[in-house]
Amino acid sequence: MPKLVSLDGLEKISSLGTARGTDTGTSIYLDTNPLLVNAMALSNAKLSGTVGIKNCPSLVCVPSSWKYEPAGTCPSD
Repeated sequence: MPKLVSLDGLEKISSLGTARGTDTGTSIYLDTNPLLVNAMALSNAKLSGTVGIKNCPSLVCVPSSWKYEPAGTCPSD
């Protein structure tokens, strides 16, 4: 299976609710995606909950509204 490197194709998502159960209150949870670099496709989505990011060491392009400090700088196109 190919590795996830971006969330391209999700640009039309306008809002996300929250999870129930274990991740209650979380709208987006990204875990163990070592090649994921870019999550900007979700920059227009209004979130009802929080963003959880774990084990995504290459993730450097995230919407400014997310409370996440990337380890590097997003490369420009």
